[in-house]
Amino acid sequence: VCLLILKGTGDCSIFSNLFNWGVPSLLSTIQEKVNGKVSAKEVSGNPFTGLVYQDFAITAPDGQTVFAADRLEVRLSLASVPTFHLDVGTLVLFKPRIYLIRKESGQWNFSELIKKAAPPSKPPGLMGKITAYFMREVTFSDFTVKDGELLVTAAGATTRYTNLDLKSRVNLFQWG
Repeated sequence: VCLLILKGTGDCSIFSNLFNWGVPSLLSTIQEKVNGKVSAKEVSGNPFTGLVYQDFAITAPDGQTVFAADRLEVRLSLASVPTFHLDVGTLVLFKPRIYLIRKESGQWNFSELIKKAAPPSKPPGLMGKITAYFMREVTFSDFTVKDGELLVTAAGATTRYTNLDLKSRVNLFQWG
């Protein structure tokens, strides 16, 4: 309650930063890993109530859209903190569109999208070890796709899959 009161008064920028850290940081974290551009027209929320990204998109270095969603919602499960693994309580994609294009060279448009990880210049420090420990397992308790669309283009022909819906739980082990 005290944190919420202090946040509302604007007297302490530390609490304001605490409540708003996820708004730009998720976009910048993804951008660091992607060749191309990651964008959202509007971002709202905070890590405690959830983050909402309107018109979220990932474009390849050539400017072609690889992934777009009308709305992306992310909510962390704070109850998972004592269990030492990250639980993304909710990840919902509203009207996502994935554009897969096979180039004449045989490569897909997403093959160069993820940046190659640079080899570590030195052994991880204490924070690196702590992060690796906490990130051993990532759970997406509620992964939902609503009204998705997949467009696959190969050999000059495009196949379109529409009205795709998915509700799933996903665990990623040894993530860190």
